[in-house]
Amino acid sequence: EGFTRFDIAKRIAEKFPQSPPVDDKAILAMLDDVTLIRDISPTAKNLEGYMYPSTYSFPKETKPQEIIKALVEQFRKIWKTEWADVARSIGRSPHEIVTIASLIETETGVESERPIVAGVINNRLAKNVPLGIDQTNVYIAKMMGRWDGTIHKSDLEVDSPYNTRKKTGLPPGPISSVTESSIRAALNPQTSGYIFYVRNVDANDGSHWFYASAAEFEKGKAKYQQWLEKERQEKRENSNQ
Repeated sequence: EGFTRFDIAKRIAEKFPQSPPVDDKAILAMLDDVTLIRDISPTAKNLEGYMYPSTYSFPKETKPQEIIKALVEQFRKIWKTEWADVARSIGRSPHEIVTIASLIETETGVESERPIVAGVINNRLAKNVPLGIDQTNVYIAKMMGRWDGTIHKSDLEVDSPYNTRKKTGLPPGPISSVTESSIRAALNPQTSGYIFYVRNVDANDGSHWFYASAAEFEKGKAKYQQWLEKERQEKRENSNQ
């Protein structure tokens, strides 16, 4: 869940060695072939978002193309034909729904709050406010081959259509694989006045606090930053022991 095509290509190259060798760059090029999803999403430029995250078991000699096909076929089993009509009824294309689902997928692992996050995304889009989803910046770093596990200032400032810190609207396409619950949330966003959310450090279970007011959000953000600094401090102390 939340795996990108870069992660998938690397995993296939590592786990399924070929003769002659096929590296992750060659597998990434295979992921640009959108023939398998053209009927669902004619505007997709690659298979990002259309390879379903699940537990798969393949023999070691399996060809990368066969693995890719199996992942896409699993997505197609999950995707319901009527969802295209639901998407159009809320003013979205299937590709936009999968894109929104990928943002939801990377923002929260708590299924019950995914429709709320979908509502926040819709509210920000309606207000023409940048989505400010940092996972898009992680995705840019992976696209540029420079992701090292930390979001740097340069990652937040990079000029890219995927940079939701700087650009309004949706990124050009999905930023990760998506699960059914995220697709359903994107199709059925919860109506609310929420514009902001931040990690709920009291529960510390991956859930979030949601806010309609910038002032209240700033209080929650300050609490989160205090918690984050404490976590970093403990990590530093443990590494020095």
